Amino acid sequence: MNMDGSERMGYLRGEITVDNRTPYKWTVCIENQTPRLFYDRYNTFAVEPHKKTQQCQTLLTKWVQTIYLKVKYGQCSETECYTDPDLWYKFDPRDDPCFTIRESGDHRQIHLDCSINYEEKKSTCPNYEKIEDDAREEEENRRRYEEQRRQAQLEHERRIEEQIKRESELAAKKLSQATETLKQRLRLRGHEVHHQTHIMQQPLDTEVEIDEVPEIEKKFMELLFEYQITEDEDSEETLADRMKTLQNELMVEFCKKHNLSSSCVFSLNTAVGYETLPLHHRLSVLEAVMHVVFEENEEDHTQKNEQDFLLDLL
Repeated sequence: MNMDGSERMGYLRGEITVDNRTPYKWTVCIENQTPRLFYDRYNTFAVEPHKKTQQCQTLLTKWVQTIYLKVKYGQCSETECYTDPDLWYKFDPRDDPCFTIRESGDHRQIHLDCSINYEEKKSTCPNYEKIEDDAREEEENRRRYEEQRRQAQLEHERRIEEQIKRESELAAKKLSQATETLKQRLRLRGHEVHHQTHIMQQPLDTEVEIDEVPEIEKKFMELLFEYQITEDEDSEETLADRMKTLQNELMVEFCKKHNLSSSCVFSLNTAVGYETLPLHHRLSVLEAVMHVVFEENEEDHTQKNEQDFLLDLL
């Protein structure tokens, strides 16, 4: 306590120290509540991060006065500081008190300590800056996670599209190879087709001798059994129609599965001259189609055997 001639004149002076040991700015208000005949007095100032400031407080000795030190986070108005403080002490300036603003060990709270043990006080409050930092960090982490999840989803979709594209290209290539193989085989046996022209141009019911139909139907049924295909028992279609219906259904399903145009069905029929083929050649085409459709996932060396097999069909 500073003692000088002012005490004899009815005044007392005290020195108040505020030591800010936090990385945040605070607004400090010293409120001097006087008797009703006088207005309350305020001394408001800011304390910068990691700075210490001292204020001299003068009071009249003949009046009873109540003095508070009030602290509020950040830069704010005088009214905000003394009406809604975050921390405060009721103190006596004659004690020359030193107030210290500090963070708790876990940085979650702010403490206002005093060198004098005053009883009336609010000496702790949440660390608002830490709360804001945590909220910002949480939001940033959430955005980062959402972006990573979105990128992962896009990458997953891209890989699926690439896989579908590769499978479609492979299926189209295999279909093209099978079609070309059949065309080559037909050209190699063109002389046989030439000798059978008069048979091919006749209606289907007269293309094959009556004793050849049971043998072809037997082979057809063996194919159905081999690939576990069940026909409609009530069907009244001829053997030729049954074979053509099955072949078209398999080709359409194959094209759908591999995103190919349904025109592939007609391309194959045109390439092999399907409508002019005798019944046993149609069975060979059907068998080749079934082989491609049902054994498409085998390894490359099996594909080579598949092509050799197609060469032996017709």
